[in-house]
Amino acid sequence: MLRNNGPSLIPGMPSRGGEGIRLDDPRSGTSRNREKNGKKGHLAALAGVAAGLLLAAAGFGQTRGNEVSAHFGVVSSDQVIDILSDPPAVVLRSGIFDKARMSFSAVPFLSYRRWVTGRLAFGAAAGAFGSSGALVPAGGGDGGGDFRERNYVLAAEIRYLWAARRTMAIYSGAGFGFKVRRGTYATGGGPETSNETLPTFHLNALGMRAGSKIAFFAEAGYGYKGVFSAGLDVRF
Repeated sequence: MLRNNGPSLIPGMPSRGGEGIRLDDPRSGTSRNREKNGKKGHLAALAGVAAGLLLAAAGFGQTRGNEVSAHFGVVSSDQVIDILSDPPAVVLRSGIFDKARMSFSAVPFLSYRRWVTGRLAFGAAAGAFGSSGALVPAGGGDGGGDFRERNYVLAAEIRYLWAARRTMAIYSGAGFGFKVRRGTYATGGGPETSNETLPTFHLNALGMRAGSKIAFFAEAGYGYKGVFSAGLDVRF
């Protein structure tokens, strides 16, 4: 048998039985260790991403449940129309009258919603608002009187959660339903009443909730709940 008694192939290492250990020899285990380390790094990264997703899901999962809120708004969409009309008019059997010296009530509402996912909730809202003032004959003239209008609203609503932390949430929403408007108009021609059922809507552009089980909230939007509203919310 031929034996290689030449110098070692690794500097500083003696030759053993004529067999040198080469750096690229698979028996050295260098390439295998690098491959294993690379796989471990990838698995650690994937585990970190999965943990982050689970934590995020758990955070939004806490939003699931039921909520009841009571709030007061100002200036519903009907009141905005009366304010911007120049002047707002009402047509009666006794003639056409302009509304004047108007006053507007607050816009109280009671809402219920159920979170079906961590971000999406469905619910319903009920509330009422009104206005009153004087009636002046359109185009001038004698006579006149006063009026009182009251609106009762029932609507279905949806809410979407943009971001949430343990005690803070930012959201938007929308609602659509109907309102029953009851009006009483007293003029020289005698009192008149009217009852109308009309569609109505609300767009909640931005809302913020601060608190845990019992929280304060404020919203800005346009529709039957007013351009601005605030109140208390209870989660259970």
